[in-house]
Amino acid sequence: MTSPRLLAPTAKFGLGLLAKELGKSENKGKNVIVSPISASIALGMTASGARGDTLKEMNTALGLPDFGDADNTSNTNSYANLLAALKGKDLGVTLRIANAVWAREGMEFLDAFLAGISKHFKGDVKYADFAEVDDLLAEINGWVSDKTKEKPSDREGKITKLLSEINPQAVLYILNALYFKGTWKTQFDKALTKDATFHAADGDKQHPLMYRGDKMRYAERDDYQMVALPFGEKDGRVHLYVLLPAAGKTVTDVAKVLDGDKFFVDCRNGLYESEGELWLPRFKLDYTAQLNDSLKALGMQKAFGGADFSGMHETAKLCISNVIQKVVCSFDEEGGELAAATAVEVSYECVAAQPWQMRVDRPFIAVLADEDTGAVLGAGAVVNP
Repeated sequence: MTSPRLLAPTAKFGLGLLAKELGKSENKGKNVIVSPISASIALGMTASGARGDTLKEMNTALGLPDFGDADNTSNTNSYANLLAALKGKDLGVTLRIANAVWAREGMEFLDAFLAGISKHFKGDVKYADFAEVDDLLAEINGWVSDKTKEKPSDREGKITKLLSEINPQAVLYILNALYFKGTWKTQFDKALTKDATFHAADGDKQHPLMYRGDKMRYAERDDYQMVALPFGEKDGRVHLYVLLPAAGKTVTDVAKVLDGDKFFVDCRNGLYESEGELWLPRFKLDYTAQLNDSLKALGMQKAFGGADFSGMHETAKLCISNVIQKVVCSFDEEGGELAAATAVEVSYECVAAQPWQMRVDRPFIAVLADEDTGAVLGAGAVVNP
């Protein structure tokens, strides 16, 4: 197993990103889910062309170490290691991750930047006529659809439309897409699923609650209960961590206290196998967001204005104009499925152990992650399943 120190971390960034998205006034009482690894990889590709204070801010916001190398080679290598560590059958689940870049024809992006995308991120690099808006949209959205298919023979993917328009000032689109599907190591018995009251943010509703009475990895904290549900028949590397706020607490309260730097240490050392009962709702989420404000709140300021992307292009004044992400997921008695896509739009400079019970019948937080690498595939708040 690759040392975690050699992998690009996503937990601190991901849980911070979830907290910022939950904090948006327009998201109050709504389901929210983000794919930290998708956003991190897309922004990591972008950061490989950043320099100076822009690069420092991006790395800080992404939770990446400061190795002091001006061209970010060490962190770029850590993304390559992470992508390699998330391949192979030992995961016990289906996980596909793809990267691509669309560059505006006529722009002379630095060869080293584009070559790094190809080498370290295994990303396809394409030049396109950005004036042909409909063709470009169809090509990018078609790529996302193709990369989020369950099977290659499917007509379309889980995400068919990530972008709805092309910014006239845009010169570069940096894309990540991922698809995950897994079956629980121990599945829920469908015969035990019963309709019950779920205390949703907008009022009580009847909803199917799955049930398991079994030994599970479980812990209680001051602010929440947590259970870990592994996927796959063998190692169970990938888990869904379900965090139920304590009485009087909200999902926003829990998101604020989660420490990304300690999350997996706590999961490995603080969760103990014990007998318990779990009621968990089936749930489906579909969330699309512009992540700009949340990224700025995490400290990524200069990238959106006054940026230094001289590692991409020697003379053009560029900035990130939009970071768009779409995530869809569903979890039931058999397992779970998640697809995500992130687009970073770069434009000309913008203006600026006792038996326990855990009845998940109210809003809760769910984190889908690979425990070995610390890669967070999805982190969400389910307030209305």
